[in-house]
Amino acid sequence: MTIRLTRDKAIDLKKACKALRTASKPQTIREVARIIGKIVASFPGVMYGPLYHRELDKDKTQALKEAKGDFDATMALSQSAKTELHWWECHVENSFPKLTHEEPQQKITTDASGWGAEYQDISTGGCGLSLKLQITLTTLKC
Repeated sequence: MTIRLTRDKAIDLKKACKALRTASKPQTIREVARIIGKIVASFPGVMYGPLYHRELDKDKTQALKEAKGDFDATMALSQSAKTELHWWECHVENSFPKLTHEEPQQKITTDASGWGAEYQDISTGGCGLSLKLQITLTTLKC
């Protein structure tokens, strides 16, 4: 069993990435944002997908700042953004996450309250841990 994009969606995304990467004229920020949206929506079905969109998103954000929020302004893509688009072209159809992974080498178990834990023959829990947890959580809230 696998989780992957449908063939039609994968092909559509592949074509969109190629069209954006090889466009002879600058594209609108809106069009780039549309492609980024498609890429982000495909993350659950494309293994390592989240690693290959940041440069494209940075370019879009910078262009949007320079255009003072006008999505209809045009923008140019950096070489690193084009490289990311090329990765999507090459991998969108065949890169999908594994549903099963190998057995973990070590396990830590905890009770429902989260105050106690056990690792091999070592266990912890009780009031001291509770107090430490409260102090940590209080510190994090500030």
